[in-house]
Amino acid sequence: GREGEGLFPVGRLDKDTEGALLLTDDGQLGHNLTSPKKGVEKVYLAACSGTPDQAAVDAFRQALLLNPGDMDAKENYIYAKKKLQDQQNQQNQNQDNQNQDNQNKDNQDNQNKDNQNKDNQNQDNKDNQDNKDNQDKDNQGQDNQDQDKNNDQNREQPQQGQDNKPQITPQAAQQMLQAIQAKEKETQDKVNREKAKALKSKQKEKNW
Repeated sequence: GREGEGLFPVGRLDKDTEGALLLTDDGQLGHNLTSPKKGVEKVYLAACSGTPDQAAVDAFRQALLLNPGDMDAKENYIYAKKKLQDQQNQQNQNQDNQNQDNQNKDNQDNQNKDNQNKDNQNQDNKDNQDNKDNQDKDNQGQDNQDQDKNNDQNREQPQQGQDNKPQITPQAAQQMLQAIQAKEKETQDKVNREKAKALKSKQKEKNW
């Protein structure tokens, strides 16, 4: 017959849609592509105002349950569910990114704090070392001053001793020697008397 005779569309373009429409003259092919029992999946790209919420998904699910053969309801339900899942995935991704940013910021803050603490510790150690060095220098200077003072005093003492040395006459020295000898003799006599007394006491105890 004439060219194009017997052609028919496979499916349809709904209202407010656009795209390529498949035409065929093979009835079995058209049936296999459009029959719900064959399970041929269709993919649609759609633009909508806003993002479907959970209420919209529930409404589409309810419509599908009331009329399982309504392909429009099924397709709308699948689309709405996918959009909702994409929205949730995006929110989860944003939350993960935010958490990661917060974690990175916390780690950076902790690193900065550790570095600050190390700097403060190093500064404290340096200050302590400087104070110790200054104290050692002060002590060394004080020790040197004390040593110089002692040396000066030691140099002065012999001279002072020579100046203050008493002058003793030979007569006075002889008298001092006689007094010492007399004191020694008195001490020796006292010791001898004590020994004799102790010996006598022991002898008396022995006789008893």
